[in-house]
Amino acid sequence: MENMKDKESKLTRQTGAPVGDNQNVQTTGLRGPMLMQDAWFLEKMANFDREVIPERKMHTKGSGAFGTFAVTHHITKYIKARIFSEVGKKTELFSRFSTVAGERGGAEKFIQIRQIRNCFKADPEYGQGVAKALGLTMDEVNNFDMSLYDKWAPKPTNR
Repeated sequence: MENMKDKESKLTRQTGAPVGDNQNVQTTGLRGPMLMQDAWFLEKMANFDREVIPERKMHTKGSGAFGTFAVTHHITKYIKARIFSEVGKKTELFSRFSTVAGERGGAEKFIQIRQIRNCFKADPEYGQGVAKALGLTMDEVNNFDMSLYDKWAPKPTNR
């Protein structure tokens, strides 16, 4: 009967193979770095990294707005982007405002995590410059097809 109990409580890997040692890892010396050949340790860490703690789930809540960004002061000494290059220049944008809400009664109620994300409409001249750098014409960009990917994608090298 003890034999049966030992078989049931044996720690196994995902493949079903028994784990020989769950307390130690392979290193390059007494206090050296861990080796990548220690497959059990890698598997154990992968499971740990993917583990979800249900009480700590976060939920993002937010809203957004479309609008226009207008440059009101000369700021070229701080930023070089063309959309900020001259006073009075206007650019369309989308702003998203969000906050993270934890579960009810969780410790997160005291932590306020907020985000603001601004997405500016790209300058057409910038898009033309990117297309030129990729060796594409604006007609190819406007009628983009994944078959064009082969034209500018990096070619794999044989070693």
